[in-house]
Amino acid sequence: MVEHLRDKKECEVVDVGELVFVTIFNMLSNVMVSRDLIGSEEERGDGGVKSLVRKIMEVATAPNVSDFYPILSKFDLRGLKRKSVDLEIKIRAVWEPIIEERRLKGVPLIQKDFLDILLENNFDNNRIHQLLMVLSPSLSLSCMHKHTSIR
Repeated sequence: MVEHLRDKKECEVVDVGELVFVTIFNMLSNVMVSRDLIGSEEERGDGGVKSLVRKIMEVATAPNVSDFYPILSKFDLRGLKRKSVDLEIKIRAVWEPIIEERRLKGVPLIQKDFLDILLENNFDNNRIHQLLMVLSPSLSLSCMHKHTSIR
């Protein structure tokens, strides 16, 4: 965060909200997988982890008609279940290469992160993915799991 602020030119506007979001998300991702998943200069376009996290948060917090009328739940009127499944597949595509890279490297003897502990205990990719979704606060609001059928 400090490096990002130092790189800014004098009189250039800094979006503090975005900076805090990136910093907190990267702190959490460093605890879980020892890596920054969002760059401070990442654009707000359709690509990138930041955009994916925002979409997940939007779907997770969207009101669902079937919460009020359970008989309608099988119809997925707002498409939230479908969107949740699509977003889960996309976030899996972010984590899978990290998990596979770490499996090939092996578990380090010093400074283990959450992923190292899971790999050390022979968790498969599906279980690791489930735990990352549950433990990552910005990716896992309680409604996210309510809309998702992949577990």
